[in-house]
Amino acid sequence: MKQYQFEVGQKVYLELGVNRSRYEGREYTQGEVTKVGRKYVTVEIGFREYQFDHTNELRQKTDYSQDYYLYETLEALLDERGRKKLAEELTSYFSSTYNLKMKLTLEQMQRIKEIINE
Repeated sequence: MKQYQFEVGQKVYLELGVNRSRYEGREYTQGEVTKVGRKYVTVEIGFREYQFDHTNELRQKTDYSQDYYLYETLEALLDERGRKKLAEELTSYFSSTYNLKMKLTLEQMQRIKEIINE
C-alpha cells in the first residue's frame, strides 16, 4: 500500500467526480490541507472541508459517490487521467479480434505479448 505524506498548508489537486464535473464545468480543482490525522486528511476546497482516507487509496469519506478524487500533485492527477484515456483507447482497439488479425502483423502481436508479460 502506498504511503502518502501530507502536511498542513500543502496544496493538493482534486479531480471532480461525475456529479461535480457535470455542474461545475471543469475537470479538476486545487485545495489546501487543513488537518492531517492518523487515518484522515482534511482538505479545504473553497469554503468547505472534505475528508479523505489516506490509508485507503485517498477515498473521500462519504456515504454516496465521491465528489472529489484526491492527488498529491498536479502531475499525479494528469498521469492518472492519461492512463485512463489510454486504457479506454486500448480496450476499444483490442475488444475486436478483427483489429488484431487484420491490422497487426505477427511480429507486432509478439512484441505486445512480450510487453504484457513484463
